[in-house]
Amino acid sequence: MKVGTCNLLKFKRAARRLEMEPYEFAGLLVFLWDFAAQNALAGDVGKFENEDIASEIGYRGNPDELIKVLVEERWLDQHPDSQIRLVVHDWSDHVPDYLRKRAKRAGIEFLAGADRKPRRRQEAS
Repeated sequence: MKVGTCNLLKFKRAARRLEMEPYEFAGLLVFLWDFAAQNALAGDVGKFENEDIASEIGYRGNPDELIKVLVEERWLDQHPDSQIRLVVHDWSDHVPDYLRKRAKRAGIEFLAGADRKPRRRQEAS
């Protein structure tokens, strides 16, 4: 998690809406990003059902409410393809280099939400 993430208004708002302590919500985000890295390298976590996403990241509340809050607070973005459904917000901007290299080797393009175009950062030579 990047330094300063816990100070973002969207972080505080999402934690409050999900009735979680900030450290709990921080952990939830880490688990979400780890889940994406292991199971949805393109950022396309929406290929899984809300219940599966919630279960995999350790959220015990209402899975649909979790996804609603994560979308409304821009931790997840809606994708126009109904098979993809949801992508991690700005995944291509924040994914660690080792995952960027793994995606490149596998020929995987990072996906962006409906309001953004897909893009890939240039690898340093």
